Amino acid sequence: MFKNLFGRPKQHGSPPSSPPFTGHTGRISGIAFSPDGSEAVSGAYSHQRLDLEAMVWRIPDGGIARQFHDHTTGIFSVAYSPDGRCIATGGGGVVKGAGWIYDHEVRLWDAAGKLRGRFGSDLFFPRALAFSPDGRSLLTGSDNSAPIAETSDGSSLRLWSLETLAEVRRFGRYTSGIQAVAFSPDGRFVVSGSTSLRGGNVPGGSTVTVKI
Repeated sequence: MFKNLFGRPKQHGSPPSSPPFTGHTGRISGIAFSPDGSEAVSGAYSHQRLDLEAMVWRIPDGGIARQFHDHTTGIFSVAYSPDGRCIATGGGGVVKGAGWIYDHEVRLWDAAGKLRGRFGSDLFFPRALAFSPDGRSLLTGSDNSAPIAETSDGSSLRLWSLETLAEVRRFGRYTSGIQAVAFSPDGRFVVSGSTSLRGGNVPGGSTVTVKI
């Protein structure tokens, strides 16, 4: 649920109800405002009922402007490009029956909802996305030891070209998954925040790491 936290006159009595922003059935796992603040995109997942659409909401009335359809299990992360012309969404995984089903690829969309491409098929739960300040690259943060990866070497922080949708760099090796990533305003540095879990449930160490 979104709320306008600034610029609202003080009111007496019961506060007005916020817009519902209803549409998702699962847990909200990613949310981001468009650069001009007129819209916001969100993604969710659910183990009981698949929540597959990224939803773009009108601000502030809360209506659904568009829905993006391509993910097969759910969405773990979302991000807007700096110019607002692109949206990235990261697929996740859910428990179905006796096991997990996965949808690890990152999708790149234009703002109108047209799918421009998929990449990162060997990522494991891309939980964090960040566009570079110039909008030419995307940073992904994911869990470690993907069962579908060719190698499980801890390459959880990666950089991708949005022109070719190809990986251009890996930033070291991690013993636990990454939950948050960001670029510095000048694009010279990236920062990541890892979880305290390794391999799903083994204690590792929560860390913040800066990379050049």
